[in-house]
Amino acid sequence: MTTLEGIKELKDLNEYIDDEDLETALNTLLKLITKPDLPHQVLGPTIVQLQAISGKLKIMASVETHLYKKDRAKKNLLYTMCDVIDSNVQALKYLSK
Repeated sequence: MTTLEGIKELKDLNEYIDDEDLETALNTLLKLITKPDLPHQVLGPTIVQLQAISGKLKIMASVETHLYKKDRAKKNLLYTMCDVIDSNVQALKYLSK
């Protein structure tokens, strides 16, 4: 099974951003790669959790953009992760129909 520890770039990203929820989202996305057939009863909570994490990361990116204005790389990574998570949530919503 693919884990966050097994993919250097994702591990580095997780250490750089240093956020527990991002780690949860990354691990969930990796699980979806290895086993995309989620049971229907798990689908809803997974969608809600990932969307909530995406929202949190978007707020963090906005704070980096407008308040801190120092770490452009972190801001860009946060926005990218929001897009990645949102894309996966859309796919999961499609599966739930």
